[in-house]
Parts: sequence; structure tokens; C-alpha cells
Amino acid sequence: MTDAVNGDGVRLSPAVCSESGSQARLVRRTDVTVYELDGEGLVFDATRGDTHRLNATAMAIWRECDGRQDAAQIAERLTDSYDVSMAAAVEHVERLLREFQERRLVYTAF
Repeated sequence: MTDAVNGDGVRLSPAVCSESGSQARLVRRTDVTVYELDGEGLVFDATRGDTHRLNATAMAIWRECDGRQDAAQIAERLTDSYDVSMAAAVEHVERLLREFQERRLVYTAF
């Protein structure tokens, strides 16, 4: 697969899970369909025929995948909205971002 550029001019490449995932700046795929209801969501990937259910926290993290923030920055924003320590937020965000990567729902921004 070749690199692509999103609407904001950010160069994208398929994300590959790595040990340094917390430094990666990830971007949501724009070719998936997202349905939101009461803060939760369904992400439908027509290319792969997969549907992913995201709870409210996962949707909040999904929305932050804009290619401009790493896991620590996303976690910091979560601590503003949820009663969670920074360490717990970072752990949760990193785990979820790895899941997004494994499911090919995000790309790494360069």
C-alpha cells in the first residue's frame, strides 16, 4: 500500500504496532463509516467487511486520533474528562491505540 495524504495535508502510512507506540501520532481512517449514538459508536470498515463497537471512552480516544497528538497527549485530555490518574489514562490509551492499529482503523502520521 502506498502512502496517502489526508485532507489536512498529513502524510499517512499504514500503522504498524511498535514498542514506541506512545510516541506515534495516529490518524483515523477517513474511508470508514462511523455511527454515533449517546457517546458510543460503531465503526464500519466496508473494505474489510468489519464492524467495531466503541464505548464512550474509546470514542473519545478515536476522536482525538487526528495526527497531531501522541498517546500521552490524548491521555492528558482524558484526565480532564474522567476521574482517572495520568498513568492509568496513558496505559488505557496505549492499549486502545494498539487495538486500533491491529484492526487497521488508524494510520501513522509522518
